[in-house]
Amino acid sequence: MINEELIMIKIIDTNEKLISKFEDSWEQKKEEEYKVKYSADQQILFTVAETNVSVLNNLLIVFIFGQDGDNYETRRIYLGTCNVIKEKSIVIHFMIDKVISSPMVIRNILSYSELDLKHDFEKHSYVNVEYTKTLIAQIKELLVVPQQKLPCIENQFSKRDEESYLSEYAQHNEHCQRSWYMREIEGERSEFQRDRERIVNSKAFRRMVDKAQIFTSAKGDHYRTRMTHTLEVAQIARSIANSLRLNIDLTEAIALGHDLGHTPFGHQGERTLDDIINGRTEVLQKLDFEENNPYGGFKHNFQSLRMLTQLEEKYVEHPGLDVSYQVLEGVLKHTSHKNKDCDNCPRKKDKECSGRCCDYAEFVDEYVKEQLYTEYDFATTLEGQVVALADEIAQRGHDIDDAFSSGLLTFDEFQDYMKLSKLKPLDSIIEETYRNVREQAERVLIDDQEMLTARVISDIIGYLVNDVVNNSRIKMDAYEQTYFYRERHRLDEKLIDFSEEGQEVCLLLEKLISKRAINCLEVTRFDRNAAEIVKYLFKAYYDNPKLIHTGTLRRIYIDMRKFTDNVIDFTKGDPKLVREEFQKIITYQYPRKQEKNWSDEDKEYYRKRKILIRHIVDLIAGMTDSYAINEYRKLTMQ
Repeated sequence: MINEELIMIKIIDTNEKLISKFEDSWEQKKEEEYKVKYSADQQILFTVAETNVSVLNNLLIVFIFGQDGDNYETRRIYLGTCNVIKEKSIVIHFMIDKVISSPMVIRNILSYSELDLKHDFEKHSYVNVEYTKTLIAQIKELLVVPQQKLPCIENQFSKRDEESYLSEYAQHNEHCQRSWYMREIEGERSEFQRDRERIVNSKAFRRMVDKAQIFTSAKGDHYRTRMTHTLEVAQIARSIANSLRLNIDLTEAIALGHDLGHTPFGHQGERTLDDIINGRTEVLQKLDFEENNPYGGFKHNFQSLRMLTQLEEKYVEHPGLDVSYQVLEGVLKHTSHKNKDCDNCPRKKDKECSGRCCDYAEFVDEYVKEQLYTEYDFATTLEGQVVALADEIAQRGHDIDDAFSSGLLTFDEFQDYMKLSKLKPLDSIIEETYRNVREQAERVLIDDQEMLTARVISDIIGYLVNDVVNNSRIKMDAYEQTYFYRERHRLDEKLIDFSEEGQEVCLLLEKLISKRAINCLEVTRFDRNAAEIVKYLFKAYYDNPKLIHTGTLRRIYIDMRKFTDNVIDFTKGDPKLVREEFQKIITYQYPRKQEKNWSDEDKEYYRKRKILIRHIVDLIAGMTDSYAINEYRKLTMQ
């Protein structure tokens, strides 16, 4: 364990013999010693010196400085560990773990160490002991390189007797795969139960309670939010999975996690963030967009993956929630998921990049992508396929319900629309409901309109669920097992789907909602305001990153340190240096792409800008509607 003392040594760069010891320790990873010559320095170290201690339990920082006339400048810094031993004199045994040559990092350390090299040199003072917690914490962090570990083991989970009733095509406990398995197997819970519980207990899940579906929650308590939509998807998915004897725990986990990455203000927030980082607004410099989609795009299902694998923090050993790959794939594929592939894009020839794709590399690590079977547009588990359909069914039902409640759609208009020949299968069911409510009610109803709404929505959902179940049973019975299934217990065919009739009904209901609700004046006004808020927040954070919240600044710092030492802690670093570095990141001018002559500095600041932009997107995407509005008001002083 490292003690809370920091031993500081100052060496002038002309003392090559002594410096070579520190250089040898760094290059050869070996322990060296430094004999303290001056009595004043020995006296300083006497209080921390020990006898016959072999463990290097103190932090060490060595400043190599040069003299230019009356000026003293630190040229290089060595960091490591040491112990101070009482022998005939005081001796420092040390091991160097890191060399710092970045002027910015050196200036930041000097700012907090308050060294006066000129004064110390003239007094022949070359050693000091510091106890400042802030400085010690920064030195400790510099010694630790934040690296992403690779998955730890090949998972082997046991069969569970209670799953014996499941279909052979369902996912069973023994099929579970996850990146990290560092917890003991618990006999009472299946692996997919654990996935579900981790999602329900996440911060991202709780935030969905105040994220709009179509209408803002400020409109009333009875309108859907992203949370109520998620719960309805989970219930519908559970019903389908139960009928088809699929794994209900896995189905629920996917359903509960499928919208974790959704933005505030519904799909308008999502579209606006994607527009910003694809150069379709004035926020980012045009120079950045000589490459198609340089920042990887944004879509909520990709962001859900990032939330589950990177942004949620619950475990010391690894980032994310360590949910299974089955859950991750289902979450990704509950809606469209076009990956960036410029080399094979058909639009490349026409130079008409739509920029509507997303780059997996900006959301998940490569080893995660390899387990998502991205060559298939649909989930390779039936449970994932169920959630994709349940999402569609839930949207048809509650969007019509909200349209009724808001007055954007009347029952007469709905009844007239249902007379379309392609809607006849559903219309006959709803007509019976109308008669029951209006003519044959056996009790006095408090509000017959509200009752009618409830029964009609139930009819719509029931019709679509039954259609999916009946059609999927036929396809499951007819499925011929392939090598892919036998080797991986995954399906290379979409077996969970609507019938042709059901698909037509679902599509026509979607068109009705689009015409009468989604494109109405009220929603259009809400979307416009939402777009303005999201753009304002992004521009404010990008133009002045010091406005970014502390936790996000820490994430930015840690991600930058994964590939460069030329970075300082944006929350604890010298404020002047932090401002200068952020200004350089957002204004850095890269050479034109076609020249292909980028220097190391060009590449470094391009990566830094990508990291800054991605984390601003993370910050805004994670906000609730109320939080985003309040943040906007604070920044605009409204």
